[in-house]
Order: sequence, then C-alpha cells, then structure tokens
Amino acid sequence: MAGSGASAATSANLDTALSAATSALGGEVSALGAAASTAAFVSASNNVREGYIADAEAAAASAVTSAEETLESTEADAGSDLLSALDTVESRTASYEAAIAAAEEASTDLVGAVAAFDNANAASDFSASVSGTEAFAQGTVSAGGTFSAASGGDVFAVYGSTSGNVVLAQVNSAGDWELTSAGENADLARTTQLLSALQSDTDARDAQSEALGNLQDAVQNVVRIDQEDNTLEIDWSAATSIITNSGDDVTVDFTYSASAGDWATPSTSGPTGAIASDAATVLSARTALETALEDQSDLADALADYREMTQLESDYDDLVEAETNAELAITNEEDDDPAGLGISLLEDGEDFTAGDDVYLFAEADNDVSMSDFGADGEDQIFFGEGFTLVELEDGQSMSQNVGDASALEIFWEQDGDDLQLYVESETFGGNSTGDAEITQVTLVGFNADDITGFEGGFLTAGTAA
Repeated sequence: MAGSGASAATSANLDTALSAATSALGGEVSALGAAASTAAFVSASNNVREGYIADAEAAAASAVTSAEETLESTEADAGSDLLSALDTVESRTASYEAAIAAAEEASTDLVGAVAAFDNANAASDFSASVSGTEAFAQGTVSAGGTFSAASGGDVFAVYGSTSGNVVLAQVNSAGDWELTSAGENADLARTTQLLSALQSDTDARDAQSEALGNLQDAVQNVVRIDQEDNTLEIDWSAATSIITNSGDDVTVDFTYSASAGDWATPSTSGPTGAIASDAATVLSARTALETALEDQSDLADALADYREMTQLESDYDDLVEAETNAELAITNEEDDDPAGLGISLLEDGEDFTAGDDVYLFAEADNDVSMSDFGADGEDQIFFGEGFTLVELEDGQSMSQNVGDASALEIFWEQDGDDLQLYVESETFGGNSTGDAEITQVTLVGFNADDITGFEGGFLTAGTAA
C-alpha cells in the first residue's frame, strides 16, 4: 500500500523511542529498589512492570516523608538562631556564585578587548623606551619600577621582555581606570573600549571579593552559634577548605575538621574537630530531602514519558489495524473474509492492471510515471478533495506563472501519446519559479479525451470490469 515505507519508518522510530523511555523508567525504578536492575524492568511483562512502578512510587513517597520528618526534627533541635544563620549562608553563597560568574565573564571580555587593542596598535612604537620583545599587558609595577604582567593588576603598560615599560593606563585613587599622560600622548586606538573592559573587570573582581567576605562572615556566624562562642574568629588564610569553588559552583563545608592554626582568636584554644556539626547535620537533612524530592520528580517525569510513548505506540497500532482493515475492504474479493470490492491499490510507479485499480496519490520527492490507466477496468487516481483540474493553454509551461495562487490545482497537458499532470502541494505551486511545490505524474499512452470523470478528488477512466 502507498506509504508503507514511511509506515515502517514510523513504527521503527516509535519502537526506538519507547525502548529509550522504558530503559529510562527502568533506571529510576531500579534506583529506588523496586526492581533488581534496569534490565529486569525492561524484560518484564507489562503486569510485572506495573507492579514495579507502583512499588517505586511508594518507595519515592516514603523516602520524601522520611526525609521531611528527619529534617523537621533536626531543625527543631538546631534552634531558630542557627537556622536563620544558615539561611544567610545559603543566600550569600548564591550571591558569591553570581559574583564569580560575573567576574569570569568580565575577564573573558577583557581578553577580547586587549586582543583588539593589540591589533589596532603597534607595541613596537615604544621601542625607544623598552628593550626586547614589546607587548601590551595588564599588571603591576614594583617600587623599583619593574613591570610584572598579572590579571587584576592596577596598570596597563607596554613592556619589553628584557627591560623597560611605559604605563599607558592606571587605576586612580577613586578606583577608576584612566589614561596616563603617556597613554594620552601616544595617539592610541580603541582606548575607550580598553578602559571600559579594564573597569568592568576590576569592578567584577572587587564585587567577587566583597561577596566572598560577606559569605565568610556568615559562615563564621554559624560557627559561633554552633560552638556557642561569640569570640571565635576563623583565620581564612589557613582554613582555605571551608569555602571552596569549582568555577561558580560554591561549597561550604561545616564538617571541616579544624586545628588550632585555623583560628585567629583564640589562637591556642579554638575548638578542634568539625567546626559546626549541628549545622552540618541540618544541611545534610536538607540535602537528603532535596535528593528524595528529585528522585520522586525524576520518577514522575520518566513515568510520564513512558506512558506517553506507550499510548502513542498503542494509537499507532490501532491506526495500522484500521488502515489494514480499510485496505482489505477495498482489495479483497466479494467472497473473501472480510468481503471487499476487488479493487487493486497501486504503489507509486506501478502500472494499472486488467482489473479495477485505485492509485492513492501522495506528494512525492520524485515524479511518477504509470502505464495502462483506463486500458482495462475502471481505474481511478485519488488526489484528495479541493483540487481543480486545469488545462495548460497553448504556449504555457510550468516554468511560467500559471493558475490561481489561492486554489489547489492539477494542471494537465497532452504530450504526444502521454498525459502530463502537474499536482500542486501548495496553492502557489503554479506561480513559483521552481518545482518544489509540484509533483509530475505521467500517464503513459493515455489521452485526456478518455477521462470519464473528475469528482471528489478522483480522476477516473475506463469501464468497470
């Protein structure tokens, strides 16, 4: 039947999608302990799968309830002061993460601005003041006048690989970047863009440093409440593992095991062991609840995908069955079971037979050629409703602007012994300059005078067998 290749492809795609959804759900179900493994879920019968799913949903709900109860008890034991302090840590952690991301973006922008500045200006113009290979860079200048390239530095200079430097821009007492007299007199290009990028980078670095300081204060407050000692001060230069980050993902570790050297005051009698065990317990309980809720949500999402794909495949199977039954009702003989009309359904490019045939036209990537239309039996081509049959006038061709741009049309012309049909897939097919919206059907050895009807989308020729 026409379109069987597409049907096979659709069936294969549905099978692949359902298989993926089943495996994904099996992974969630097995992770919750309801099935021994993903493979066990996938290979199970539908009834057994439903049992696994019900058990997984119950396990997920139970884990959430248990985590909620544990958190409620843990937070009650911790007290409101500690919880409030932890909330501040959470808020400031988010602020610090945002500041890190902003600083990374500003640093990237500065690299681009320096490259553009370097392309627009020649460091070699300053060869009289520096020796060796000349280059532009941000950095610092020592008390002795030596330049060192460094990100975040307070000067921008041209310097020589051997010696010498000329500072072109610097941070003033107000914290703003400005050109030095040397920079102003050097007739440099793209200085506005460079100064803007330097300023943005410096401001972002300052904001990141401030955000870290705010987070450190919040963490120290939690430690003081947890340790019940308001005199404790953390030496952040020593206790560098309490607050860590990977990119803009920040972690605060209240299980950090402190030693005497980690405290600024009191320097010799600060607590050892976990710096804030109660806070760590609360955070652990919060994380456990977040994990349980995520597991429950992941299960629900995977189950929804599985249900959707299962329903789609079921619907598709129903459509295929209906299509098969409809085809049998047309192609079966009168005394077959089920009884039919005894009409052959043709595929693209098949020639018409000695019986009654129907070709269901479908827009094709390639043009179609068929023989013996109307030669024996009553033959029909179904194009679909809404088409008008239009004869091309003498001198007209499909390369010209033909037909009504607001109507679907089938243009025809007699080409020697053959009838050429040009079927629009869009109403403007005959008005376009290309043939993307046109499918050509050639009825070999057929004359237009032998058409017996065009009604309801059916083009008919011949006499019923």
